[in-house]
Amino acid sequence: MANSISKVTNRIPPIDYTSRDFEAISQDMLRAIPFMAPEWTDHNLSDFGIVLQRLVAMVGDVLHFYVDRIGNEAFLPTAITRRSVINLLQLINFQLNSAAPASVDVRFTLQDALPGDLLIPAGTELQTSADATDGPIYFETTQDAVIPAGQLEITAPAKEGQTKQEGIGVSLGIPRQRFEVTGSPVIDGSLSISIDEGIGPELWLEISSFIYAGPDDKVFTTIRDENDGVTTIFGDNAQGKIPDNGAEINAAYRVGGGAKGNVPEDTIRTINSPITYNAVAVNLAVTNDEAASGGEDAMTIEEAKILGPQSLLALNRAVTPLDFQTLSEAFPGIAKASVVVGATPMNPSTGCCCLVRITIAPTGGGVPSTQLKADLLEYLEERKMIGTCIEIIGPEYQPVDGAGTIYMASNFSTEQGAQDVEDALNSFFDLGSEYVGFGQPLYLSDFYHLIESISGVDHVDLTELTRRPQPNCGPWSGDCEITNFVIGDTAKNEEWTVTMTSLTTFSVNGSVSGLQSPGTVGVDYTTNGGQVSFKVVCGGGPSPVVGDKCRFTTSPKVANVPINSDEIMTKGNFTFSFVGGARPQRVCPV
Repeated sequence: MANSISKVTNRIPPIDYTSRDFEAISQDMLRAIPFMAPEWTDHNLSDFGIVLQRLVAMVGDVLHFYVDRIGNEAFLPTAITRRSVINLLQLINFQLNSAAPASVDVRFTLQDALPGDLLIPAGTELQTSADATDGPIYFETTQDAVIPAGQLEITAPAKEGQTKQEGIGVSLGIPRQRFEVTGSPVIDGSLSISIDEGIGPELWLEISSFIYAGPDDKVFTTIRDENDGVTTIFGDNAQGKIPDNGAEINAAYRVGGGAKGNVPEDTIRTINSPITYNAVAVNLAVTNDEAASGGEDAMTIEEAKILGPQSLLALNRAVTPLDFQTLSEAFPGIAKASVVVGATPMNPSTGCCCLVRITIAPTGGGVPSTQLKADLLEYLEERKMIGTCIEIIGPEYQPVDGAGTIYMASNFSTEQGAQDVEDALNSFFDLGSEYVGFGQPLYLSDFYHLIESISGVDHVDLTELTRRPQPNCGPWSGDCEITNFVIGDTAKNEEWTVTMTSLTTFSVNGSVSGLQSPGTVGVDYTTNGGQVSFKVVCGGGPSPVVGDKCRFTTSPKVANVPINSDEIMTKGNFTFSFVGGARPQRVCPV
């Protein structure tokens, strides 16, 4: 029976297919040496053969690394290069957005009224003042504005960016010619191409694909590379016309975009384009009463990995509320969107049978500009169903206030802790945060986790985390306001109504607490149960009218913070005191 056992002792050990790094490959090769060359017995690192063996193992390690990289780049979840992500998402007709320009409404003001109309043409170049931003940031008006005779001001929409013009090449009369645009970053949708084929410059149309182009169609398409460079591509006389040999090709486009364009209010102060009346320069000033918004940096590959597959939900058409929300949030310059759909009586003049109300929060916060809403409306109008009317409005921002004491570990600085907490709060309440959205509440557990996960923080004692009351008044005729809100320990989720009962008195009604005692204008008022305190203050303007109403909402002093469906929370006032000396915290070496 013993003679039937196979002799395997001299068989070369198999190479393990999981041995793909330097050490594993090297060990497999060492184990094979006695079977391949029994006389080779010196396996020290100084042996020349071992040196060669380790070099081969190193080459195998490098090859395996690149094999893995090639494999990873073939799949969207594991791809890490921008070029690979662009190519993969092109398979589902999704393109990464370039940097989106901010937009804002600007106000032009004359020093003296003119006897006739003053035209401020579209494309008028503006810029921020040198001391307001880090370097000049350029804006251009997007439509003509006219200050009527005898009047002093007009408001016009403007977009961040600067117009460039250049000749990008001369046609060789061959198929699929490519010409690069030198400026960067080119704002999406701003490129126009004019070609002179002997009868003067003629605009050619940009299309997304040549698939539907005929042999005589004067069209072109563009591709954007991983470095945000733009290349124009022309047809082959089968799908898209070839520009005539020797034809000059000129490009006009706008460069700019990015979050830097979200400039604060009253920072756009300079008019670069000449504005004249009867060929005489006029004394014209400009400013922006609201902060610019909607500017966002080029889409990252992490964002593209999320938004690309999400685009399949809508398939470039808007039917369901989710379609409208998906398309709106993928639109450049919009951070969050909320959609409400309701029936409306058929209007023969408009053909509308249902109303889609879209509330948008622009990137950078603030109020969406007229231009941003118009651009989004134009984009959605091409994708909606017949009979659908779209209304786009701005958000209701709900500030959240907080207070408490943060105890720092004894081996951490309270000054650094204060900065780290501030940075964490800014990130938490950023419009791009996963914790911020329309109707999305703030959970107490998330907030504790946020603070106590910061390096050096031992624990936090919260004394306040609540909604800041935002009075919504109407009708409210008098020159009065509600100020000095203080949330009491007994506060709850409740809506309050303040009603003027005379020129100097008011009554308060709580949706949960019931009717409260009356208050007096100019005197601090506290509800019977101590839920909230405030003061009604009237100025020197019109007197209040009996029946005027103002409403606001409160939440518990320390609890989950409810957010209504048309609201989106923002960072309010956070007041923390920092105490050092808590138990030391282990610091892991970097």
